[in-house]
Parts: sequence; structure tokens; C-alpha cells
Amino acid sequence: MASSVGADEIVDFAEVEKFLDTQIKCSSSGMYVCLAFAVVVHLELEILLEITL
Repeated sequence: MASSVGADEIVDFAEVEKFLDTQIKCSSSGMYVCLAFAVVVHLELEILLEITL
């Protein structure tokens, strides 16, 4: 499950360049969620979900 996307592309997508040297525990919850969302969006997952009703 290797991804061809680099960390620089994730940082650009999340627009957190100015805050890279800040510890994550000092970041706001919004900044944490923004970075987490950027990582998830750039993952190349091979999971198939089947929903049956």
C-alpha cells in the first residue's frame, strides 16, 4: 500500500507550511483535523466496502 504522494504535496494541500516546526500538541484542533484530512485524501487505499440493507 505504498503511495506515490510525498509529504510536500500533503503539506501544500493542507496549507500548513508555516506551522511545520510546531509540535502537534500545540496546534489547534482545526489544524490537526486539516492535516489529518490531507493525509487521508492522499492515501491510496485498496479497501472495498460493501453495504447491505
